[in-house]
Amino acid sequence: MIKNLAGLKKVQIGDKLRLIYRFGKLLDEIKEIGKVQTNAIAFKKGDGLSYLELPPASLLEFTEKGFKIYGIGTRDLTPKEKEVYDNRPIDPKQAEIDAYSDGNTMFYREKSYYQEKGMMHLTCYNKGKHMVWDENNIPKIKDPAVKGELNLEYIFEKQLK
Repeated sequence: MIKNLAGLKKVQIGDKLRLIYRFGKLLDEIKEIGKVQTNAIAFKKGDGLSYLELPPASLLEFTEKGFKIYGIGTRDLTPKEKEVYDNRPIDPKQAEIDAYSDGNTMFYREKSYYQEKGMMHLTCYNKGKHMVWDENNIPKIKDPAVKGELNLEYIFEKQLK
């Protein structure tokens, strides 16, 4: 039984996985592995391959029969993040000038502030962990270390070691 990401990367060409769940829909599709890489498993599809990029281990969950892949989840700001966010530079007059003149003074002022605080993830333009706002306009952190919604679930057609 495969129990972790390292074990999953040891699947072999020709092994088969059954896709039973994809983005809210129950399925029953057999996928044959055509290639294995350190960052992906490729399934045979016609004359080509269809790649399943492997997410960070924090977004994988292994079951007795297979594995689940989750999307990136969101979390509340920590007290330190909230303090830094609440004290960000705000200058409504300069923001208005930037808006009318296609300027970017406030963008760079804010960027410099977050860099100085070591919290670039409190911006919405940072790759990986970054700021988002929920439907009530409350700031949250989209964090790859947090499991979000279930995206995919596979079961092994035969028990792999």
